[in-house]
Amino acid sequence: MRPLAMLRLKAFLPLLLLCLLPASIASATIFSQLPGHRHDPQHRPLPAAHITLAAAHSAFILSTVSNPDGAFTLPNIPSATTRHHHT
Repeated sequence: MRPLAMLRLKAFLPLLLLCLLPASIASATIFSQLPGHRHDPQHRPLPAAHITLAAAHSAFILSTVSNPDGAFTLPNIPSATTRHHHT
């Protein structure tokens, strides 16, 4: 390759990468987590309570069980509209 063509390629490559960066950021999936506590009407912890999170418009479901203190965390929730149910 000629030196001038190589110089143009070196100058063009960073610009190309910069243009592709927004596309990769825009397609990223954002995850979050939902921590919480389950308790009865007297505010005593509810151990082993089943917590289910379901997407409102897809088949995505995530479930967990509360610990002895009634605490739970649902990790790795993709951003979307969801509904929750607990028993």
